[in-house]
Amino acid sequence: MATVKKDDQVEWKYGKSKATGKVAEVHKDDVSKKVQGKTVKRKGSAQEPALVIKQDNEKEVIKSASEVTKQ
Repeated sequence: MATVKKDDQVEWKYGKSKATGKVAEVHKDDVSKKVQGKTVKRKGSAQEPALVIKQDNEKEVIKSASEVTKQ
């Protein structure tokens, strides 16, 4: 797994398709954030950080580093 850092372009599986976005934040500890009206939590660590990703449509998602690939 390549190291993902802020401003990297990433993609992830979304249903039968893929979604893309730009890493806005990298958290090496647990993170909780309100996304589209719901509180979303991800466990983060130095080995597998939690990523806040801004999509092209300006919506934010939270993913673990293992869920994404760098473009």
